Amino acid sequence: MTTQTIEQSLKHATTLGSLEVAESYLSGDGRLFHGIDSVECGGESIQYINTGDTYGSTVCQDDYGNMWVGSWGDWYEFTESQQNERNHTVTCGNCGKRTDLNRDKWSDVICESCERNVSTGELPPA
Repeated sequence: MTTQTIEQSLKHATTLGSLEVAESYLSGDGRLFHGIDSVECGGESIQYINTGDTYGSTVCQDDYGNMWVGSWGDWYEFTESQQNERNHTVTCGNCGKRTDLNRDKWSDVICESCERNVSTGELPPA
């Protein structure tokens, strides 16, 4: 799928305000998609045309109706990073739960949920 094709799809979708229009436009050349899905991160959510690739370009729409070309994976990581920064937390690489960033270096933080190092996933020394 070319960037130009995705941009055209976005243009059609924003004109009519519908992800369904974008999906229909993209499907017109015989491509198969996995429908329109949504993902939530810390109370924020988006809908996107599921291309089967977390980081592949697609058309996304936020809760306010704004549409853009991007990937839901990039959106999720950016949103999670902003929320962690705002709340002074870090997401555990082992269990995915957020824990307070109570150290100078995030790589020294022990997860409050799984009790492993948030960076390495290792149990702390006894």
